[in-house]
Amino acid sequence: MSVVWEPRQYGIGTKSQAAKTKLTIVLLICFIWMVVEIIYGIQANSLVIMTDAVDLLKDQVEFIINIICINFAAKQSNLKHTFGYLKVEILGAFCSIILMWILYTILLIESIITIVEGGKNIEQSIMAKLAVVSLILNIIKTAILASDEIGSDKKKDV
Repeated sequence: MSVVWEPRQYGIGTKSQAAKTKLTIVLLICFIWMVVEIIYGIQANSLVIMTDAVDLLKDQVEFIINIICINFAAKQSNLKHTFGYLKVEILGAFCSIILMWILYTILLIESIITIVEGGKNIEQSIMAKLAVVSLILNIIKTAILASDEIGSDKKKDV
């Protein structure tokens, strides 16, 4: 008799699909906004905007890692992996943390170089406009990720 654990019997498959849908939508929003921030960050000569663009890049890589982990976690268990591949999500979280430390170390070095060189002239109006739009997009992304409606197969009773 073989004991094999099936994630779908506990509803993990449906939740995973909803999570993938949410992550894909937020990934697209992040990518588009990152391109805008890179263009205007160069134009405004602003390390702050470029830092936010790098942070969005980090978020995108983390979302991609999460989507890959969700795909692995949904794989069928077998005799070798009796609990399936659920532990791959822990490995994905570890990779995300390492990436975060690498990118923020690079940004710290760039910030120190900017301080030592005496700073740069920046376009404050561009920065202010981008900050407002970034705040709005962050609220939208949070609402998407926190929503139970997006990506779920549940239908509301009317």
